Amino acid sequence: MKARIRFTDGPLSGQAFELAGERLVIGRGPECDIVVDSPMIQRQNCMLLKDEFTLRIRDLGSLRGTFVNGRCIRPGNGEVVILHNDLITVGGTNFMVEIDAVMMA
Repeated sequence: MKARIRFTDGPLSGQAFELAGERLVIGRGPECDIVVDSPMIQRQNCMLLKDEFTLRIRDLGSLRGTFVNGRCIRPGNGEVVILHNDLITVGGTNFMVEIDAVMMA
């Protein structure tokens, strides 16, 4: 499965990132795979997990939560499967999930 995220606003607006490996951490800390320079985002806010069949997201204990299509997920909720064109919000910053349809067939 090929997947990417495209930021629609915030400090990374217009930028797209491929999910090359099995996981991708988003936060403001320098150890994150995608660093978002915003005080509204936690040091490690959320993690995307990809395998050959699904793309999932996990909140990493953020104060404001991670939202999938407006629905808040918290660490106790486990992982949520995300689909093509889902809107993810972390700390007031939004990004869209793009999954290659050719790989889904």
